[in-house]
Amino acid sequence: MLLTTDILLEYEETVSWHMGAETARNILEGFQRVDNVGHIEKYFYWNLITSDPDDDKFVDCAVAGNVDFW
Repeated sequence: MLLTTDILLEYEETVSWHMGAETARNILEGFQRVDNVGHIEKYFYWNLITSDPDDDKFVDCAVAGNVDFW
């Protein structure tokens, strides 16, 4: 699983809203401890999702991480 800073921030916001800040902190710390989670820096914004531009962060992460989704 690949994550970027903006994805982590969205996860933190969403989990905090629904389950509280402490749970969000625990989940984010868990992401740091798991071997199959990587953090990448993206350097280009593709702007491909016109219906909900906030979701572009997931496409950008996949492209930057050279993800094979087949």
